[in-house]
Amino acid sequence: MKKLTIIKALVASVAIVMGVNINANAQLGGLVKAAKGKAQQNKQNEAPKTDYFALKIPQRDANASPCVFDLKDQNAVCMWDPTQLELTILAERGGHKANDVYKLDPATGKFTNSKGESKGSISEDGTVVTPNFGKLMIEPDDQGKYKYYIHWGNTYPGYIELSKNNAVGCKCLKDGISTPWSICRTDDKTVNPLLVTYICYLMYTPSEVWILRKGYDPDKKYTSDELDDLIEWNDQESIDKIIKYESSLPYAGFREKHPEFKNCKIGGIGLMESQWNDGNNWWYIDYWVVYELADGRNIMTISTARKKFRYGDVENRYRQNEDRFHEVIDWKRK
Repeated sequence: MKKLTIIKALVASVAIVMGVNINANAQLGGLVKAAKGKAQQNKQNEAPKTDYFALKIPQRDANASPCVFDLKDQNAVCMWDPTQLELTILAERGGHKANDVYKLDPATGKFTNSKGESKGSISEDGTVVTPNFGKLMIEPDDQGKYKYYIHWGNTYPGYIELSKNNAVGCKCLKDGISTPWSICRTDDKTVNPLLVTYICYLMYTPSEVWILRKGYDPDKKYTSDELDDLIEWNDQESIDKIIKYESSLPYAGFREKHPEFKNCKIGGIGLMESQWNDGNNWWYIDYWVVYELADGRNIMTISTARKKFRYGDVENRYRQNEDRFHEVIDWKRK
């Protein structure tokens, strides 16, 4: 009952701030649409201000408008109300339930839910804490005030940036691709980068961010049928050349990091392209390989075989993703 009262209060405050006429049966979806429209109007009418991007804990602003946050694969996941310093979850995501409300204490930077339970914090020294990621740090780009790099332990999952059209977003780079992906954004340029970072890493989980950056799910397990679906070419001569090279590598070439590959056997090869590609100095093709480990597990990884000459032997293996290994749960050993 208390949560329902909070939600109704939020809806009423949003309506007042935006000047929207609603009745008792108005849907939250309509308010989300109105908030997005108001943010777009503000973006067109106001000139950019660099102080928006200073690391400051948000304070109540009776004249501000609510803003909605979108993720890369899902729109309207949460709404920030600067008049109440409240974040309303709109979609079940990242372990959070729709209609949960997290309130910010402007003095301490701490977030709590309606029960008073901690939901992380933000600090003007650049520290951001979320339930899913723990402690993150953001620091400004040396080139100006419109970009902040995000650090999570020894990793660099992304950065916060004010784009040319004044939208604020959290971006990340997929390995091997130079163009950054916007994984969390809002059209309201006045939202502080501390808050953007908090929301992004509140709504995502570490495994989801890993998948966005690496392009695969490290926890996925494959079936034999799924491996068959990846095959594009059944050229036995090419398969034999790859097996010959793979079999020449003690520990399958992973001795340093994966001693469990000792005495493993090549269980199968699948060509994932329909031909060898001409790479100027190399001919190459992607393939999956199943290693039959001595401990009984059957482990698949994806690599690229390379050779100097079109009809020559495989001379080199390039692994596209370091430590990308998946168990094959129904592999039948011959």
